[in-house]
Amino acid sequence: MRDWDVLCVGNAAWDVVLQVDRHPGPDDKVEAVERLTCGGGPAANAAVGCARLGLRAAFAGYLSGDVFGTLHRAELENEGVDLSFVSTGNAPMRVSTCLLYTSPSPRDRTRSRMPSSA
Repeated sequence: MRDWDVLCVGNAAWDVVLQVDRHPGPDDKVEAVERLTCGGGPAANAAVGCARLGLRAAFAGYLSGDVFGTLHRAELENEGVDLSFVSTGNAPMRVSTCLLYTSPSPRDRTRSRMPSSA
């Protein structure tokens, strides 16, 4: 008998989300006003979600031995995800970066209107 209800097989990544107050232009630098870093990747996220729902979840994928892989491993362990099927090596951890633009001006926000019925 297996020790898990769900086995999530696939990618793990280290996510870096940077909040900026404006879009950078060509060859421009923008300073981040907030930063969030955490483990990610579709299979790793699914394993965490299943564990939070009370299922016995396992993750099968690659976690690097570098700092990002080590941090991700700790997060998965803290969530109660079984890491028995994890492969570890020296190849760098996949890192995903996202810029989150939050404009203080309401004019910069996209609005959509429902068409009026005639």
